[in-house]
Amino acid sequence: MFKGKNLIFILAESFNEIAIDENLTPTLYRLSNNGFKFNNFYSPSFFSTTGGEFLATTGLIPTSSTLERYRKNRVFIPYGFGNIFSKYNYRVQSFHDWTYSYYERDNTMLNLGIDNYMAFGNGLEKYMNTKWLTKDSEMTDVTTPLYLGKDGNFATYYITMSGHPPYTGTNNVASQYYDKVKDMNCSFQIKNYLASQIELDKMVEHLIEDLEESGELDNTVIALVGDHYPYTIPINEINQISTYERDETIEASRSKFIIWNNEMKEPVTVDKVGCQLDVLPTLLNLFGIEYDSRLILGKDLLSNAEGIAMFPDNSWVTEYGTYYAKDRKFVLKPGITLDNQEEYVKRLSIKRNNYFSVSKMIIFNDYYKNILGE
Repeated sequence: MFKGKNLIFILAESFNEIAIDENLTPTLYRLSNNGFKFNNFYSPSFFSTTGGEFLATTGLIPTSSTLERYRKNRVFIPYGFGNIFSKYNYRVQSFHDWTYSYYERDNTMLNLGIDNYMAFGNGLEKYMNTKWLTKDSEMTDVTTPLYLGKDGNFATYYITMSGHPPYTGTNNVASQYYDKVKDMNCSFQIKNYLASQIELDKMVEHLIEDLEESGELDNTVIALVGDHYPYTIPINEINQISTYERDETIEASRSKFIIWNNEMKEPVTVDKVGCQLDVLPTLLNLFGIEYDSRLILGKDLLSNAEGIAMFPDNSWVTEYGTYYAKDRKFVLKPGITLDNQEEYVKRLSIKRNNYFSVSKMIIFNDYYKNILGE
């Protein structure tokens, strides 16, 4: 569907569907309702932002030891975001409005195949204010001239910062929008969180404006996913603005994966269960990029592959129901029946465990280099 188009991919700090509001965040609302609508998407918290980033840019699952090796060593990841898009002659670049070496991204970006990465400490400080917290829209304003209007296709990866906690005290990003949320019937933390997400909305709005001005809007896809839900906010406060009662283990992480292009005539609804693990293969499919689907653990959410969202505590969700590992309890979704439920739970739990083990072995054994000979 998007073969030959440009891509702007955003890993949005603490983004969750509770931030999507027609009045507060109209751009996010428009994109989430007029592009691809993933109705059963989750953004679990795997080791905070670095884990969510690893999931979304590699199609593999992080563990603490996997991430340690990934950050410290050169690892060949041919389907990493930068490597695969570069192979298809895209100009790849990445921007982050915080310290360039945080989470050792000066190393991990190279593992992803992104050698044109700019943050504070390796160039971005020349263009914008480095004060904590930063404005994502300012990052957009100063970086789009660096890649728009150039020859060839581009694939740009943004890592945002404005939505970062704390939400309990003074937050210099949230304070700029607090008047828009001050009268809402919810806690101070939720108000601050929503105010910070207004800045994310401004960033996307500015991106669209810059793309339109450069003549690239119709030829560019915007994809956005959260690294994790705002886990510093208690679940009872999150439920103050949720459309349904969420539990802290699973449903707190239910979110949106936005994929939007201005030329889409109508939204595409996808009910399959998925998570950040499925982001990369879904994008590769939509962009007509060939890859061996056996070698990425995430699955294209538009394929007929079984949908599953996996969590770090061994819990998981599928179209049939939710398995709560702590209680060793499987709960069927309303209206769903399932024969041989015990066997089903056993099979999916084994699958979940295998995904973790295989991801670890791929990184520790430099598996891709060995089988692909590069």
